[in-house]
Amino acid sequence: MKYNIGLLGCGNMGRVWSGVVPQNPDCSMRYTFDLNPDLARERAEETGAEPVNDPDRIFESPDVNVVIIATPTFTHPDLVARAAKAGKHILCEKPMALTQALCQQMLDACEESGVKLAIG
Repeated sequence: MKYNIGLLGCGNMGRVWSGVVPQNPDCSMRYTFDLNPDLARERAEETGAEPVNDPDRIFESPDVNVVIIATPTFTHPDLVARAAKAGKHILCEKPMALTQALCQQMLDACEESGVKLAIG
């Protein structure tokens, strides 16, 4: 299987993922997003991806099948729910969320959408 990845969050952990993803021949970084467009551009240049200024471009892309969420923890529940609704498998950085209830919401969203969720 080929994993076409959209990266949300291009700071410290995003930098780690932009270094790791290209090492796997089955993985391709397609898009990068960050609220800081300079960081999104840097990660895109490192991976051959396209920087985007709206995460919906990643969620709506038919060629992306995995989303890596490397954003601040408080953003994880919303981004996981949006990615799941879009049918994307998800790798979300830790900590998963700020409360157990939010973690359960994330799990439920993924189960309802039939996508996998991994916590890094």
